[in-house]
Order: sequence, then structure tokens, then C-alpha cells
Amino acid sequence: MVVNMVEDSVKVLVVEDDPDDIYLIREYLGQDANKKFNIETCQNLQSALDAISQKSFDVVLLDLGLPDAEGMEALDTLVQLDTHTPIIVLTVHDDEFGEAAIRKGAADYLPKRLCNTDLLSRAVRYAIERHSLLAELQERAENDVLTGLPNRAMMYDKLDFMIAQCERSKAPFSLVMMDFDDFKQINDTHGHRYGDQLIKAFSKRLKSLIRKSDYAARYGGDEFLMIVANYTNEEELLNLIKRKQEQLSKPYKLLIDGKTFTQNIEISIGVMQWQPGMTTPMMLEKADQAMYRSKRNHEAALTFF
Repeated sequence: MVVNMVEDSVKVLVVEDDPDDIYLIREYLGQDANKKFNIETCQNLQSALDAISQKSFDVVLLDLGLPDAEGMEALDTLVQLDTHTPIIVLTVHDDEFGEAAIRKGAADYLPKRLCNTDLLSRAVRYAIERHSLLAELQERAENDVLTGLPNRAMMYDKLDFMIAQCERSKAPFSLVMMDFDDFKQINDTHGHRYGDQLIKAFSKRLKSLIRKSDYAARYGGDEFLMIVANYTNEEELLNLIKRKQEQLSKPYKLLIDGKTFTQNIEISIGVMQWQPGMTTPMMLEKADQAMYRSKRNHEAALTFF
């Protein structure tokens, strides 16, 4: 979460059941002449969960001595619920306890006995800035730079997760591999900048076509991967893939240097339906084989092993 410091306002959720401590936090932050803090308070974990599900906050100030959570339970719960908001733990314990909170996902910790306007205000600002920077670095590590889609590494993680989940539930899912036909010729004819614009336009359309239960990533070059779940039989799966192929193959309008170009493409699609015992490398290999069979046959290939 990136906070616009120009607006000079920070939304703070204080999770604290001691009225005296709440009063002091309001006083400390209210005395900061350089920053406006909009403060909302909750006196237990459940009300904090409700507040976070309904509103967005820039930072959470969390006391771990809540009536409905023991020890690190409140921190664990909030970290799992919302990774986009930094959490500063306010503690009456020693540094060892605070360091343990950071290892569990807190952005910082402050001993209550040391709190004052300068220390608390600075901790809030720095926690937000650090969290924003870490989120940006994480996004760069997880997403393809050109398209903004998840990258190959993220697809591997997602496939591992889907396989582990479906080993338990036995629910079906499939890996779809897509590849442009004659993309090299497009690059050779129009240049790599033109090819990049086509890849970006394709990715944008692909994102608009995936359902909430699906997942798409750029595998590399002009190859893309998609996980498809939430279907009942092979016929439904094949019809779904063919509809996506038709939409993705429609002409693309590209605007380059003020000129509009229309580019027609064909894509080859290979589908590998997961079977118990299959691993991520096995699925990728079979989907790749299915895709090249599709390229030879000029139709979507649905392959089962």
C-alpha cells in the first residue's frame, strides 16, 4: 500500500483495550504538527477484523494483550488476513518479545513506556514507507515486467499449491499453455517494439477473460500459461478453452508513434488435465507437448495421461 504523503493524512487503526493507552496514543499523534492522523479504535481482535474487512488503513497499532486473543494470536491473525497494511506492535515486554513479533510479520514494535509524539509518529511513517518499498520489490519479483502478469516462478508456486490442494479434494484442474504462431515473423517484419506492444495487448485481453477461479502468467517470450479450475467435465473444459482461443485470436489494435496498426494472430493451445500423482514439471512437460501438437494440427489439443 502506497500512502500519498502529499495529502498529509494517515489512517490509523488502534487495536487496544486500555482506555488510558488509547488516550495517550491519540495525544501523542495529535501533537504532531507535520502530519494529520485519522484514528479509529477497536478494543478486541474481532472488532479489528471487522474494521479491516470494511475499510482500508495505512497502519495498525496493535496491543497484544487483548481480551479475545492470547500472546501472538492477534498478530498472527491480522498478518494472515491483510499483508498490505503494516502492523506496529505496542508492547510492555522486552526487546526479545518485540523481535519475535517482527519475525512473525510485524513491521516494528514499540515499548509503551518509551512512547512519545516524536517516536510514535516516526515509527508510523517509517513503517508505512518500508512496507510500501517492500511491496514494490515483491511485485517486481513476482510479476512479469512487460505485461504485469505473474511470472514463471509465481506460476510454479501456484501449480504446486493447486496440486497439493487437489490431492486432498480430488477436484479437477488443468494447465493450459498458449503460444503465438509465427511470432518471430511479426518481430522480424515490424520490429521488437511492435512485438512488445502486441504481447502487452494480448496480456491485457487475457486478464479480462480469466475467471476468479483461473490464474494466468507469462511463461516467457510469446508463451503464456493459464490454470483453469471450476469445471465439471472434459467437454465443458474444451468448450471453455475454445471460447478463450476465439477471443484471444481476434484482431489487435496497436497504437505506436501516433499510428494505429491492426494485427491478426493465431495462437496454439495445449491443455493438460491434472491426474493424481502428477507433479508440476510433469504437467508443464505434457502441456508443452499438447501445445506443439496443437500447432501442428491447428486446433486446441486436449491431452490426457
